[in-house]
Amino acid sequence: NFPIYKKLKDQFDNVFLIDNPNNDTSLKNWLKGAWKTLQISSRNDIVICWFDFQAVICWWLAKLCFKKRKIICLNAMLKDKPTLKNKLVAFLYKKAFADRNFLPTVTSVEYGEALNKRLKINKHYALIHDVFYDSYKSAFEIKKCTEQTVFCGGRNGRDWDEMIQVAKKMPDVNFNFVMPEKKYKQFTGNFTANINVLSEIPKTEFDDLMRQSCLVCLPLDTDAPAGLIVLFQAAAYRKLVITSSTQTTREYINEQRGVLLEKNVQDYINAINYYLNNPKIAQEKADNLFAFLEKYCSEEEFIKGIVSLIHTIQ
Repeated sequence: NFPIYKKLKDQFDNVFLIDNPNNDTSLKNWLKGAWKTLQISSRNDIVICWFDFQAVICWWLAKLCFKKRKIICLNAMLKDKPTLKNKLVAFLYKKAFADRNFLPTVTSVEYGEALNKRLKINKHYALIHDVFYDSYKSAFEIKKCTEQTVFCGGRNGRDWDEMIQVAKKMPDVNFNFVMPEKKYKQFTGNFTANINVLSEIPKTEFDDLMRQSCLVCLPLDTDAPAGLIVLFQAAAYRKLVITSSTQTTREYINEQRGVLLEKNVQDYINAINYYLNNPKIAQEKADNLFAFLEKYCSEEEFIKGIVSLIHTIQ
């Protein structure tokens, strides 16, 4: 993300950008980053947080320490779970979102509307799509599949139970699963011979498995943004994406740009069979998704959206 940050920092002297080195998203690291930013910034400076919860933490710290800051929260996400922990997090979000000096963005208009309904507020969310990085297009070699293989991988929000049920009923199709170690242990004993399961592998191997597959399936168990990075990578490889119809995925996928499905094992089986047997139609939809992301989700569009928010909040 640093090149994008640098472009923003070059334009504004009063903007501070918080990211988490090495993808360390621990609470300790979030607190450390927010506190350091508050210490080196001044009253009414603008703080942009790449991770939404870090933006909320930064707002609360600023309030408790009587340090007035203007905060831009990129890609607001809040899982809707009936747990005490999730209710507490929702309370923290609601208080931060109510402040006019706190501007959250969403990757989907529909998801923003659902957030307001859940939090019982009337907040305006700027729509800033996730970034289809230039590196996706330049570094990814396009490779056609040589056998009937379906890829499913990622860390957050995957409905692995549904995908395993699909694979079990399609013994003539090969499946490459890349799942977190915790999920791998949870489902050990449920994998059939046509499922190749890997866990905690290097990114290069993850990408190569996706590139060699014919289709990418992303069954999801949440309406919150999930799976978008893999979706974008699949688009760069010109692979058809079959995914759950959610408040977020409907912003990027439609019948011309992929396949949206409700939670139904047989529907996934039917879709996989159809597009494996109709590769030209699958390729057309994959190419359409690539063109959409290149036009509306580019680094330039992302920066333009953030610059507009900076001007709004100044």
